[in-house]
Amino acid sequence: MRKFKKILLVSAIFLILFVGFLFFTNKAEAESCGNRQLIGRSDVFWGNPPPINLFQLSPRDYPDINAGPGDVVRLSLEGEIASKFTPDCTGLPVTFEVYRDGETTAIATVNGSLTAGSWVINSNLGSYQWYVGWPHDLTDGRYRFKAVNFAGSPINSFLSTNVLIVTGVGAPPPMPTNAMGQCSLDGRSASVTWDALLGYNDYYLRIQRSDGAWVILNEFWPTNGYSWTSQPGDIYDWWVQTRDNFVRVFSDPVGGRFSCIPIPTPIPTPTPTPTPPPPSASCSASFSPSSVVIGQSTGLTWNSSNDADNRLSYNCTGNIGSGSTTLATGSMSVSPTSNQNCTFTAVNSAGVPATCSTAVTVNLPPPTPTPTPVPTPVPTPTPIPTPIPTLTPTPAPIPTADITCNGLVNSCSIVSGSSGTLNWSCTNSSSAAMTNSLNNAASNDLVGSIIIEPPSSLIYYLSCTGSGGTANANVAVNVSPLPVLPPISDPPPPGIQEFGFNLFRIPNPFSGKIDTLDNLFDVIILFLYYIAGPILVIMIVLAGLFLLFGRGEQEKIRTARKILLYAVVGFAVILIGAGFKKLIESILELGTK
Repeated sequence: MRKFKKILLVSAIFLILFVGFLFFTNKAEAESCGNRQLIGRSDVFWGNPPPINLFQLSPRDYPDINAGPGDVVRLSLEGEIASKFTPDCTGLPVTFEVYRDGETTAIATVNGSLTAGSWVINSNLGSYQWYVGWPHDLTDGRYRFKAVNFAGSPINSFLSTNVLIVTGVGAPPPMPTNAMGQCSLDGRSASVTWDALLGYNDYYLRIQRSDGAWVILNEFWPTNGYSWTSQPGDIYDWWVQTRDNFVRVFSDPVGGRFSCIPIPTPIPTPTPTPTPPPPSASCSASFSPSSVVIGQSTGLTWNSSNDADNRLSYNCTGNIGSGSTTLATGSMSVSPTSNQNCTFTAVNSAGVPATCSTAVTVNLPPPTPTPTPVPTPVPTPTPIPTPIPTLTPTPAPIPTADITCNGLVNSCSIVSGSSGTLNWSCTNSSSAAMTNSLNNAASNDLVGSIIIEPPSSLIYYLSCTGSGGTANANVAVNVSPLPVLPPISDPPPPGIQEFGFNLFRIPNPFSGKIDTLDNLFDVIILFLYYIAGPILVIMIVLAGLFLLFGRGEQEKIRTARKILLYAVVGFAVILIGAGFKKLIESILELGTK
């Protein structure tokens, strides 16, 4: 009995613990929303869930919803029923943003508490509808929405799969114009202002400080502005909308953010007394003469004023090079090897430069008409007098000249009336001139290739000029007359060909010359005669084989006799045919006699 009481006591204690576990478990499930991981991350749609495909993945397709002025519409989310007895998440706060279809700026914010709806997919592992009913104040148009906050936590759901189509309300009123928010220079007062619109007296104004405190929340403001006291460093967000009093609809919001940061008063900077600028520098330069033949000298003269150190820097594009003078005014003798431009620079005491330029033209000497080109001697520079400073030119690379005819260096040969190819190149050169022994200019390109057809033998000269001097090269083009071809003789008549194999070599009578019908008849008889011999031998051998292996068989003996008869008759016909032709010819000859 005592043992039975112990068992009964243990059973009662276990039952009490089990009931308590179920009670607290259900209570915890009701208070804690098990849909937090699904709501806002699955289907988002207007209205109630219609029957849909169980196997379609989110976001699923939902039909569009139509609404008129002031209709209550449902902003629905898909979630699960985590509790067995009561739907969880009921009453939890959620915030939605409404957008015009195709736009990214929210035009309305909807706050509400979740209400359990109906099944989206009716099964144990199915989904359930949670919604917020909203008497909309939207104007005509197409709208989508998404959830941005759930139970105090920010989320970013899908945009609604379907569209809310609002009709019968009318177009929204125009947005306020010239709306702006600003602070005073000291940051202690702030204001939001806009221009009043004709025919509209109410404006929906919201002003919120960056720490979340509202200055004005959901206020209808009949004027065109609002001012308040601020603190330096405050930051404000603001929105204002126009409201139509007749249909109670709002325009799209206009607003922004501004901060009340004091602007320090600028300290004026004293204006310094201007110092008169130093006199400007000037210079002039010239070549005399300004045009020379390569190898000749010319004088380069310069003059300057107001130069700070009486030393002019100069820079020439060719072999004259660059440097600086020791005198503000002077001259020097130079031997340019190509067209050059020299620029002098004078600098005053304030560092302001002044430049002047001069140019010299260098011409090539006329080409020598002799077959062998004579290199142009480089003239010895004129000695420079002692008072004139000597400029040390920068070493320049020596030009090279290369010219070939048909790929040959010294000379090439072409037949009269045909063409050849000249290829040439100048390196370390600034100009080139190519002529021939007839003193005709061919090209001035540094590198090139041309096709030539000279009427007679010529020599082509190439002269390459650069800052390091002149290089010359030539190539001789020898033109030879056309060769005389030997007379063409008639080919010999074709001989008689043979065909066959080693045992029988039969001449081909048709390979000879056949001009008349008589020749054709002779050729046919000859051909039959050539092939009759081998055939006759074969038939005799065949008849002998039949007689040898017949062994008294009359049929084989008769066949052998027929073969011998046909061979003899055929051969006789061929012989008679040849003789018949001779007979006819003899009769015709007798008739003519």
